[in-house]
Amino acid sequence: MQRARFAALAAAFSVMLTACGSDTTTSPSGGTNNPPPVASVATVDVTPLTGEVIVGKATKLSATPKDANGAALSGRAITWSSSSNGIATVDANGTVTGVAAGTATISATSEGKSGSANITVKLDVPVVPVATVTVAAAPDTLEAWDPSAMVATLKDANANVLTNRVVRWSVSNPAVATIDSVTGILTGIDRGTVTVTATSEGKLGTTSRVIVIKYRSISAGTMHVCDIASGGIAWCWGLNGAEGRIGSDQLGSSSMSAVPVRVPGNQKLAQLATFGRHTCGLTTEGKAYCWGYNGWGALGANSSLSQSPTPVAVATNQTFRSISAGSDHACAITFDNVAYCWGNNDWRQLGTGTSATASSPVPVAGGISFSSISAERRSRAVRRCSTV
Repeated sequence: MQRARFAALAAAFSVMLTACGSDTTTSPSGGTNNPPPVASVATVDVTPLTGEVIVGKATKLSATPKDANGAALSGRAITWSSSSNGIATVDANGTVTGVAAGTATISATSEGKSGSANITVKLDVPVVPVATVTVAAAPDTLEAWDPSAMVATLKDANANVLTNRVVRWSVSNPAVATIDSVTGILTGIDRGTVTVTATSEGKLGTTSRVIVIKYRSISAGTMHVCDIASGGIAWCWGLNGAEGRIGSDQLGSSSMSAVPVRVPGNQKLAQLATFGRHTCGLTTEGKAYCWGYNGWGALGANSSLSQSPTPVAVATNQTFRSISAGSDHACAITFDNVAYCWGNNDWRQLGTGTSATASSPVPVAGGISFSSISAERRSRAVRRCSTV
């Protein structure tokens, strides 16, 4: 009995020794479960790749070991080194300290693979303060809507020119001219004189600019005149009336201006047409706008407005190369020489073959190719037309 018990214990102990002496386990299905192989470090990425540090100051680098597939590996030992400890040193955490002016390569190594960054060490040069700011005086005259870059020169107390300093710009009267506070681009808006100021580190420099408006294309109506001036802006003077034909919101039968009034809306016009109680113009893109009296749809805006001192867009997708205003109607020619008219048609002045009034452009009948058109008095709406 006792002998049988010893035999059983010896057999069990032998099984235990066999199990402990093997790294392979057997699955219930009879297979083996081996741990996956450990990935090797293929590359080490150091960030940032370049950097600067002042002598006596420190900056931090980081290193990421990666496998052959570019996957980051964690828990790997990394050692740091510097190509020149006399320029920059690095500790075990990747902290780089500047020692002397120069350039050093900082390397991170893991499992025989390395990555590096180039570090430039600079001296801590004290910043010389700005002592004076001078704004270039020329040119002293600027045409409105013609942007001009202002220039400021900064100097220290010894009259040395300073660069790479922040300059901010301002003007005394934004109604005369505006300026980009960062770039210093000055744009004239209206006639007058404006003071331009440049500021850097608390120091100021100023100069003045005279903003002028030049007139380029004039059109005279029966009782008002309009002109295209600098920047394509329209200015009108004379009788404004109750319709707002010069673009003023001061309406009344005797409302007028002896000096040019800027037409609102900021359209950049290339052509103007004035005649009776309204005015029309074409933008540089050929879009038509009209303002003033809107009886019979003279403004072409397909609107029930009785008048508008502000230009309204003519209701069409057409673009035009020329335009002419009549007493209560207007006509224009497209770039492919087709004539369109709108407004009063009591005398068949729209040329459509009917007597219907049109509040938006309708094509002149007949398939005529027009080189020019003039809509003046209502009895002679299309006074001059010719075929190409």
